[in-house]
Order: sequence, then C-alpha cells, then structure tokens
Amino acid sequence: MSKVSKLDVYFGNRLIGTMALYKDTLAAFEYSKDWLKDGFSISPFSLHIDATHTATY
Repeated sequence: MSKVSKLDVYFGNRLIGTMALYKDTLAAFEYSKDWLKDGFSISPFSLHIDATHTATY
C-alpha cells in the first residue's frame, strides 16, 4: 500500500485547500470548493485559482 500524507491549509478559520505528498516524492495541492467560490490565489506564480486544475510538483 502506498502512503499519502495530507495537510489542510487554512487562512484564519477558512479552509483554502489540501496539500498532499505521495511516496515522499510527488506533491499536489487542491483548492477547496468553498475557496474556489470567492477566494484568491495563494501563489500567483504556480497555484492559480482554477477549479479545473490541481497543481502538482
């Protein structure tokens, strides 16, 4: 079984999204559905706020 580590990211009490690390080599970030409604990009260089994309590194 593969291990996935997850970290929820908050702005105050509001969930921005979830960062996940898979097999200690692949990282991904996904904005929460609520944040996509009226939130802002937390990194305009690489984490554009878009419901159709998940940023992976």
